[in-house]
Amino acid sequence: MGKINYLITANNQDFINKMNEVKGEISKTAGLAKSTAGAFGGLGTAVAGAFSVAAVSALGKEIIKVRGDVQALEQSFNVLAGAKGGALFEEIRRFAVETPLGMQELAKSAQTLLSFNVEAERIMPLLRQIGDISMGDSQKMQSLTLAFAQMSSTGKLMGQDLLQMVNAGFNPLSVIAEKTGKSIGDLRKEMESGAISAEMVADAFATATAEGGKFNGMLAEQSKGIKGMLSNFEGAVEDMFNKIGEQSEGIITGAIGVATDLVENYEQVGKVLRRFQEIKEHWAIPTQICVLAHVTAQMKAVRQGAPCDLIFQSIAGSQKGNEAFGFSAATLEEARQLLLKEGTAEGPNVMYFETGQGSELSSNAHHDTDQVTMEARCYGFAKRFQPFLVNTVVGFIGPEYLYDARQVTRAGLEDHFMGKLTGISMGCDCCYTNHMKADQNDIENLASLLTMAGCNYFMGIPHGDDIMLNYQTTGFRETAALREITGKTAIPEFQKWLDKMGFTENGKLTKKAGDGSSLLF
Repeated sequence: MGKINYLITANNQDFINKMNEVKGEISKTAGLAKSTAGAFGGLGTAVAGAFSVAAVSALGKEIIKVRGDVQALEQSFNVLAGAKGGALFEEIRRFAVETPLGMQELAKSAQTLLSFNVEAERIMPLLRQIGDISMGDSQKMQSLTLAFAQMSSTGKLMGQDLLQMVNAGFNPLSVIAEKTGKSIGDLRKEMESGAISAEMVADAFATATAEGGKFNGMLAEQSKGIKGMLSNFEGAVEDMFNKIGEQSEGIITGAIGVATDLVENYEQVGKVLRRFQEIKEHWAIPTQICVLAHVTAQMKAVRQGAPCDLIFQSIAGSQKGNEAFGFSAATLEEARQLLLKEGTAEGPNVMYFETGQGSELSSNAHHDTDQVTMEARCYGFAKRFQPFLVNTVVGFIGPEYLYDARQVTRAGLEDHFMGKLTGISMGCDCCYTNHMKADQNDIENLASLLTMAGCNYFMGIPHGDDIMLNYQTTGFRETAALREITGKTAIPEFQKWLDKMGFTENGKLTKKAGDGSSLLF
């Protein structure tokens, strides 16, 4: 998705004109939903990859979220309004695009009215009237809707309903007084005796918003201002995302199914762990085994007897972000205690976490906080569980949040130092997505800087090409080269094993190091 740049000057009209242009382009783009659906062919892989890092891009995740929310609303209207629900919701959706009121708040008001047995045919006229009277204020909209619905259910205006309406900026007795010539005091007495019917109040709403009424055309006027224009724009974008999501619904549901299978198919996780354990034991490798599946799948596998040294999970810097990953702090503590009791690792450090700047923003879980602060919160959260390693996957989130190599380099160094200051064992996956303005040279530069800074861990993937998640990272040769250049070694136990197996000699790789058949048995 291209960037949208706002040039705000002292001339507000220029800004408004530009917003109109952008809104028009968004509306055009919405019509391309069907052709855009093909772009999501790899969504299944992306969702599957979310178990290692926040793999789904901001755009894709937002489309999925919007379509899911809209689908849930559609279903609720089908239940509340029966056969008329679909047509009613479509009217609400169009109304949301045209006004400062969002689809969610309009839908909530409609659901309230339907729940109090207001007829489906009356919903849209009432939403328009209440919207005008509320002047686009969502809180006033909800208050007026609830008061009107309560009054409709009893058939008469009561003191509590009147107070709620007045607090929201509308006194129906004032309108009734103008029409009847009665004083508000007399009308209050009539209300106390139950003489002000729901029909009289409904007529007051209609009169106040009809031509010549005090609130006539208020929503239209609100739409002309900057705030209204921005709201309309957001509504148009949301509508576009929903249309794309609707056209891609089969792909999305299939992708979610893939992710669900990864959680539920814990037997496969167990098989992989058992094979890793066989290799480790046969060759007496001083290492820790781990499978990058969802924490709950790993826990199931361990409870079924699978060997496991480390429990993995991607983590975020907010509760909302972690909930988007499908776990809580309690889940991680349960996993830690399980592995301390039934795991195969030596020592108390049995957790492996991955993080990365931007993951909270991609799931709208940042609470208007910058991504560096959110990343710092990850490390404080991680420390609670005494991790063996925390690995920031610094460039994987993509250019939506880290645009180019300079930003990735900055983020990688920031993350390393924040982790070290927090007192955790810190690694870095020096990587980049293929649609980012970065290349292998940039990543090697970052790895060099982090080596000098004392980074504990780099990712090692054959040829630096992660074919599952489709991004570029460091291979085994980069780590070996950096050790040779700086005089560093692997941890002593592992370095001794490398020497014993003939993979290294005098601190350098041998020809045998590249021969994978050396570990066959």
